[in-house]
Amino acid sequence: MANKKKYCFDANIIIKLIIEEDYSDKAKHLFVQIIKDDKTIISPSFAKVEIFSVLRKKIFFKKLNQAKLAKNLLKLPKLKINYISENWKLLDLAMELAKKLKETVVYDCIYLALAKQQKAIFVTADKKFFNKAKTVYKPSLLLSQYKPTK
Repeated sequence: MANKKKYCFDANIIIKLIIEEDYSDKAKHLFVQIIKDDKTIISPSFAKVEIFSVLRKKIFFKKLNQAKLAKNLLKLPKLKINYISENWKLLDLAMELAKKLKETVVYDCIYLALAKQQKAIFVTADKKFFNKAKTVYKPSLLLSQYKPTK
C-alpha cells in the first residue's frame, strides 16, 4: 500500500479553519481539497496548546468573544487532523532546524521538523518563517500563495 501524501499544518492554519481571519477562505479550501483527495493532514500535538493560547489571547484583547470562541472550539476535534506526539527525535530535529534558521525558539521549528520527518508538505501562514523554512525544506507552502483549483 502506497503512503498517502501528507500535509503538516502550522497552528496558524488550523486557527483559520475555526475562526475568521485573513486567508481563512484559502485555509478552508485547502483543507477540503486535501480531505477530498484522500490525503492526510498532520500537526504536532503541541499545536492544540498553541491554538488555545492564541484564542485566549484574542479573547483577552477583545478580538474574539467568549461565546463565539466556545462555539468555534466545537469544530476543533471534528477536523480531520492527525495530531502526532512529539518525541525526543523530533525535538532534536526541531532544535537543529532552529539553529540552522537562527530561530530563538523551537516552537515553529517543531512543525517544520514534523513535516520533514513525515515527508509532508509544510503549510504555514507565517511569511517570515516560510521564507526561512523553504531554505532547508522545499516542500513548503505559504497559505497566501495557495491557488485554489475549481
